[in-house]
Amino acid sequence: MQYYRVICSLLLTSIMTLSWPVLAGGQVLAQAEAESALPPLPDEQPRSPKGISLWQPGDPGQRLFIDGSVLTPDGQGIAGAILSVRQADANGVYHPDRYRADLVTDQDGRYAFGTVLPGQYASVKHIHVYVQHDAYQPLQTEIVFMG
Repeated sequence: MQYYRVICSLLLTSIMTLSWPVLAGGQVLAQAEAESALPPLPDEQPRSPKGISLWQPGDPGQRLFIDGSVLTPDGQGIAGAILSVRQADANGVYHPDRYRADLVTDQDGRYAFGTVLPGQYASVKHIHVYVQHDAYQPLQTEIVFMG
């Protein structure tokens, strides 16, 4: 099975109208765009380790490996940022206990996870990303897949 790598860096700031193209091989594969701020996540919410896979053996769909960094406005990595990712499966169906995880960035602000290309259901194919860190404004964004 062929995997595609998606690199997505997210910028935390007080300005909530930013967007970032995700490039692979010189082509835009996805677009992450900030939408709004979110309330803090509950302290008791479980956190998955960095580098997890959201798909299970036998799941249909194109495999993706998404990695990137959460950055300050001047480009420094933010350690300990919490990323909550949520998405539909390859058929465009959301599940209450699948294709979702809470990740914590490493000491350099990096994160990584494996997943499948989400199916289209009402709009474009996308992955919801919610980013939170005590020292920065929370960020709600989506990685949007063109085509």
